[in-house]
Amino acid sequence: MEKLKALLNSRRPLSIEAPPVKSREDIDNVIKLYREFNLEKYFKIMNIPSNPLGRPSSDPGIPAYILMRELGVSPIIHIPYGSDTSYSFIGRLIEYSIGGIEGILLLSGDVRIGDITLEEAIRYVKMIEEGELILDGRKVKLKPWRFVVGGALIQYRENELEKVLYKRKVGIEFFQTQITVDRQPLYDLCSKISNILDGDITILVGFAPSILRTPKVLSEILGGRGREISSMDIKTYIEYIVDIASSFLDGFKDTEINIGIHVFPMKWDSESMDLVSEFISRF
Repeated sequence: MEKLKALLNSRRPLSIEAPPVKSREDIDNVIKLYREFNLEKYFKIMNIPSNPLGRPSSDPGIPAYILMRELGVSPIIHIPYGSDTSYSFIGRLIEYSIGGIEGILLLSGDVRIGDITLEEAIRYVKMIEEGELILDGRKVKLKPWRFVVGGALIQYRENELEKVLYKRKVGIEFFQTQITVDRQPLYDLCSKISNILDGDITILVGFAPSILRTPKVLSEILGGRGREISSMDIKTYIEYIVDIASSFLDGFKDTEINIGIHVFPMKWDSESMDLVSEFISRF
């Protein structure tokens, strides 16, 4: 039950993001490319998104279970708790515990239609860990299950340091950033976190080696900064993000922040996997 926690606490943990799943063919394609490009050499952790950018996709539970069984990866399931009620959120947790899923990444979500807060979400997670659920005055006994709980770190957001410290206080165990194309904002934020936080914390810094192949997404995610990035050729861009990643890995190696790398492939096809392999093989 502690496999994912050990991976996250290891030196230079590496994770990769699966695509939004809309069919069994999407899952089979991930399995095929993961094996074809020998990604097991690098990635033991795989994130499974849920309705990214508000676009509907499968609940991550079944895809995560299949990918864990077929590839031996440790999944981290994205849960946009802002779209859940208490009952639907708890139902997710029970389903994931049945499937043996250890990792969850709690996100407020791009579509907010539910009434769950971050504090409530973490409280329910702890109830599952303790094996006793209390909801609407009723107690329900459950098989205890330990989730490793992560949260988003959005380096360009105002007051992000305070948000990170708050998330850590209420129970977030690791963080994952958005796509990183500027070194300094995130580096400065991590330095402040390192100086303030007590105890070790893992931060998975996000990179997208093939983002130049998705100009619409590049613009949507990076805004005006995307125009500067889009002017680079692929080789220049890969070298650029390798330098950024290396500066984080080297700059925080003697601190309480354990830096890992999270890869957003953007597309799960052969061309993108070539770029992913070219990038991640440098570490």
